Amino acid sequence: MGYLRERQSTVDYVTVERLATTLATLFWADLEHHHPGIDSLRLTPEIAAAWKQRVLIGESGLSTLSTLRACYLDIAQWAMEEPAQWGPWAAPCPIRAEEMSPTKPHRRRKSRMDQRTRERLPVLPGLVTVVNTQRRTAADLLAAAQAAPPGEVFYAAGHTLRRTQLARPADAAKTWAQGPRHRHPPRPHPRRTPSVLGLGRRRGAAAHRPACRGTLRTLASQLRAIHSAQHRRTDRRCCTSPRPKPTPNGCW
Repeated sequence: MGYLRERQSTVDYVTVERLATTLATLFWADLEHHHPGIDSLRLTPEIAAAWKQRVLIGESGLSTLSTLRACYLDIAQWAMEEPAQWGPWAAPCPIRAEEMSPTKPHRRRKSRMDQRTRERLPVLPGLVTVVNTQRRTAADLLAAAQAAPPGEVFYAAGHTLRRTQLARPADAAKTWAQGPRHRHPPRPHPRRTPSVLGLGRRRGAAAHRPACRGTLRTLASQLRAIHSAQHRRTDRRCCTSPRPKPTPNGCW
């Protein structure tokens, strides 16, 4: 507690809270749980090694070691300046400088990444085959759509489509195709429309209808108030009831 009071004047509240959690919970409470009766910061090599082994299991093990090493070094420095207050708590730091190197965590992380890569390598040929098949199918459809005149039905790559002529002159350079049953030309969004042939899931044709098309009309019909017969009778009675005449003193 004295160490936290000494540090709180130089750090913010979040740092003090993190220090308290690390020193009180991850360090001292762990030592009291596994080594009952401990009452000193001077740890034996066996106790220090066991604690470091437990801490390094988590992802924040290196950060915990760094915090504890800073605490030991701070107390040692303060003991030289104020031996009466901090001298009894000064002890050799159980964490060596070479243990703070991030080489081992980096090696463990790289080992996990390499293992994930090895697990996914068997499905890579299948993924490449599917991607190439889709690429060739899209290229065949695009070539067939560009060769067909506007309004003509063409068949390519197992799909029956109709070359569509867009209404806007700005979209004349783009190639569009729809299913043969679609009669209305698409109205592409200026920012979301691709410049190549798009294929949808319905009958192999591209559903180029914007998501917002017809939304306003639908919402308007849903938001229109519909009164019941009782409400109409009540409204008519309220509107046709005679207005009361004022009294002689001018009040209604």
